[in-house]
Amino acid sequence: MMLGLTIVWLLVIGTQDGEGSFRPVTALWIIAVPLIDMFAVMHRRVRKGKSPLSADRDHIHHIFMRFGFSSRQACALIGLISVALAGVGLAGEYFSVPEPVMLFSFIGLFLAYDYAFLHVWRFSKWMRG
Repeated sequence: MMLGLTIVWLLVIGTQDGEGSFRPVTALWIIAVPLIDMFAVMHRRVRKGKSPLSADRDHIHHIFMRFGFSSRQACALIGLISVALAGVGLAGEYFSVPEPVMLFSFIGLFLAYDYAFLHVWRFSKWMRG
């Protein structure tokens, strides 16, 4: 929790006006995987009639492990996805992509993730052939 707080604190500081700052939408892309996973899991819990703060095994790393990945492989895959999405955010910052475009792209990514993980077992059957 301390690591998460530190990362978010640094992102908040980084989005403030001043030398070396970046746009708030870039911060969303930098922490996209944990942020999207958290909201998607809470959405699934509410849809099931559970408390959004209850514990379960519906997070992305548990799903990857149910697909047969080891804990290390799941962590590495999530890390690669995180780096790729942070790269998208940083590229958007570097190339001055308009904030609305970056924001709506992020929202689209969230909706695609939420849909995919609501139907994860259908996708797993399709992936296995």
